[in-house]
Amino acid sequence: MYSCCSEQAKVRFTVAENADVSKLLFPAIPISHFRVLNSCTTRMLDFLVQWNQATLEALEVEDRNDANTDGLDTFIVDPFVLAAWRCHSLHCIRIGYEYGGEELLGIARLKGLSLVRLDIERTNIKFPCRSKLIQVMPFIFLLVYKLQIWLDGD
Repeated sequence: MYSCCSEQAKVRFTVAENADVSKLLFPAIPISHFRVLNSCTTRMLDFLVQWNQATLEALEVEDRNDANTDGLDTFIVDPFVLAAWRCHSLHCIRIGYEYGGEELLGIARLKGLSLVRLDIERTNIKFPCRSKLIQVMPFIFLLVYKLQIWLDGD
């Protein structure tokens, strides 16, 4: 049972082993940092974003497993894009699996310079076709350049 005396208290939540994390998440627990080292479902990320819009600061998912779903994980908006849109305090995102480049652009555009850290390996960025990658690379380089200038204080 979660009990707290201060309204400013926040929880850092790390899951290191395969577990049904959805049974551990509750709307009353203000999570600021959420990190999953093993598989995580889209539905769990949706609940996390929905319940922690005001408190979520960092989101790290090493692997996503939606293979064993019950049919309820159909979604329209990607959970990371949804988090970038709804969670105003979110400043750090780490993705450890193959992820769409177009969704990364959506995250970058929604968060802008408030996104301090976006970690994903280059080999994990997937585009539908190579020509799309060539079209968006100038935007990615410009965003990285602006972010670097902003962090350096120039």
